[in-house]
Formats: sequence, C-alpha cells, structure tokens
Amino acid sequence: MKTIVIIQARMGSERLPNKVMKVVGDDTILGHVINRVVKIKRVSEIMVATTTLPEDQSIFDYCTNRNVKCYRGNSKNVLDRFYRAALATSAEAIMRITADCPVLDPDVSYKVLDLFLRKECDYASNVLPPTYPDGMDTEVFSFETLESAFRSSTNSYQKEHVTPYIYQNPNLFKILNLESEKDLSSFRLVVDTKEDFNFIKKIYEVLGDSFYTANHKELIKFVTQNPDLKYIKLSSKRNENT
Repeated sequence: MKTIVIIQARMGSERLPNKVMKVVGDDTILGHVINRVVKIKRVSEIMVATTTLPEDQSIFDYCTNRNVKCYRGNSKNVLDRFYRAALATSAEAIMRITADCPVLDPDVSYKVLDLFLRKECDYASNVLPPTYPDGMDTEVFSFETLESAFRSSTNSYQKEHVTPYIYQNPNLFKILNLESEKDLSSFRLVVDTKEDFNFIKKIYEVLGDSFYTANHKELIKFVTQNPDLKYIKLSSKRNENT
C-alpha cells in the first residue's frame, strides 16, 4: 500500500507567527519534522502542504532546496488543501503530521500506521483520546476516507481541521486509537507559542546533539529529571490547525 506523509505547514500561525521557519540547533522547526518523518518505516513519500499566500513562499523554497515535494493550496480551507495534496500523490494511505512537532517520535508514528494496516480500519490515530505527549500526534487514514470527508464536510470547523468529519462519524468509519502504556498527555513537546519554542530551545541547549535522535520516552525522562527544565509550565491547548 502506497503510504505518504503530508506535513501541514504555514507561516501565519496566530500564536507564534513564522514558527515553522524558526531555528533550533542546525535546522528549522519544519526541517526537524521532516528529518524525523523520513525515519518512519513503510512510508513511500513525503509532501509538505502549505498555502498560496505570499508569506508561505519561504516554505516552498525551503522544500525545493531540500528536494521535498510541496503542494500549495487553499489558505482557509485546510481540508481542501490537504485533499488536493493527497490527490496529487496517488496515495492509498495518508499520514497527517503538523509542522510544529520538531521532536516527533518516528516509532510512535509507525505504530499508528501499523495499527491502521493490520486492522484494516478507515482511520487510526493516537489522539482519541491522546495519551502520548503533545507533539507526537499522528493520524492515518485511507484516501477513500479522506475523499469522503472532503465531499461531506459542511461546517467551517471540519474544513479547518481536516479530520473532524471522520472521527465525528464513527457509524460511518472504522476508527481505532493507539494508546501509550502510560498516560503522558500532560507533557508538551510541540511548538505553538513563544513559551513552547523557548522550551524546545532549552532542551536542545542542554541535550546537545542527542536532541536530534531522542525518542519521546527519553525526552520525557530528560525533562522530568532536569532541574533546568522543571520550572517551565506549559498549559496551552492542543492545536490542530496548521
């Protein structure tokens, strides 16, 4: 089965503008996401989906320089943008990742994909409910499921967040969820605010090159045991619209 990863990315984040092009260590936030996504097993292709707004030209240029495919589409209807990006790839299965997850754990994402493939469901994720740290969020669904959502979604929330129509209709779709052995959902390893960004930078400053390869368990252990990081309080809501 041809599986592609579509990474949603845009410069116009309300809480932290230009966040995906902010630099931690030797790469941008988007670059760190791409570097981790390429390590997910059984993925055939990667594409970044951004908008046609002039401000997102820098995302397109970055992807072009890295030889990563980039689709530019509707800036307001994210579902439309995502669907048309998938349509351009002839994918059978799609993994949805957002570009604000610089320490995404490839093994966690693969487990979601494996669940989807083994159980032959329409949609699999690790967010219904979330038990992994924010920043590990992964959704996998068939192209037919995405197309159904594209054609049937009617309200603005469904169009802004891509997958609500799917998980709001469990009578129409076979939906499965991957749960962590331990509930780690209170931990935040995503970049959505200035505080998030400073927190991730602090982790890099203390962890060094291990930052590039640490998995979610290693990161949580490091954060909870490091006195330089304990004082940082993160309480923002999980973000879906990228």
